[in-house]
Amino acid sequence: MKNIPLLLLPFDLPLQLHEVPAFRGAMLAQTNPVESMHNHQPPEKEADKYAVVQYKSIRRKAAVLMLDRGVAAASRLMSRTEWEIRLHRGKEALIPFTMQGQKAYEVEIGVTEALHTYRLRHWLPLNQKQFLHYRQTPRLKGRIVLLEERLLSHLHAFATGMECPLEMPLEVHILDSSFFRQQENKVKKQRFLSFNLDFEANFSLPDYVGLGAKTAFGYGVVERLGKEAFGWMDG
Repeated sequence: MKNIPLLLLPFDLPLQLHEVPAFRGAMLAQTNPVESMHNHQPPEKEADKYAVVQYKSIRRKAAVLMLDRGVAAASRLMSRTEWEIRLHRGKEALIPFTMQGQKAYEVEIGVTEALHTYRLRHWLPLNQKQFLHYRQTPRLKGRIVLLEERLLSHLHAFATGMECPLEMPLEVHILDSSFFRQQENKVKKQRFLSFNLDFEANFSLPDYVGLGAKTAFGYGVVERLGKEAFGWMDG
């Protein structure tokens, strides 16, 4: 187990998932860039492959989540009180928006003996080769096994990114839920198959953290279900 700092910066800007890249671009354009805010510097070590600054749409409002060493970039954002954005290409007016406070936490992450239940939204688990394998797997059971393998890999990637040791093997189960669905998403002119699903794992994760591909652009957002939910955006 390991304690890590998290900082959630909510904004008063209504935002949909496909608009997150524009939001991220506007934030970077109006901020003195630092390495941890860009998330696309060549990684010097395995932990650097995980995005520690993540731009998101949470409850249809813009937000930035900073994890662990990414919190150091907060001063760059908090040096401004007002922002502006043009969400779509064209001649529309710039939209002003402001930061709505901040929510700072220290959370414990890592492997646990108990299973925790989560909801995962807009998760991008498959590269091109894995996508073909998924399509060529005719039975639902086989597809679920493949997705559980990818989810297990992404939990390992998160633990590595947070430099959190794993004291015991990880366990992941995708749950039979009416929430489960898949759809195609387009991110920066690339098409991906995304999934919404519920799962349980013996790993403690904070709300709104990203798993899978394109986490810096708001994909793969995790929320705890049940009495464990943090409810960071509730007040």
